[in-house]
Amino acid sequence: GRAVVQTTTINAVEEREGRITYELGNGEQWEFVADPTRNIDFPGTRLRSGAARRVDERRGIVNANGSYFVAHRIPAGRTFS
Repeated sequence: GRAVVQTTTINAVEEREGRITYELGNGEQWEFVADPTRNIDFPGTRLRSGAARRVDERRGIVNANGSYFVAHRIPAGRTFS
């Protein structure tokens, strides 16, 4: 089935390399776990691919694809390249 989350409040924390936890405004907790074989690093930025799911989800993930960026603050007057 499909899970739809509708909220404007999200607290996202990168707990360790490759895992982000999300606490949603409706009280649900989700996590993103990166696939360690699908990472790309740029100076000051990391791109991770993997899957998101509810914390403590018991059903297995059959097929998923997700990604996230972690970027350092870009100094004023400079652009991302």
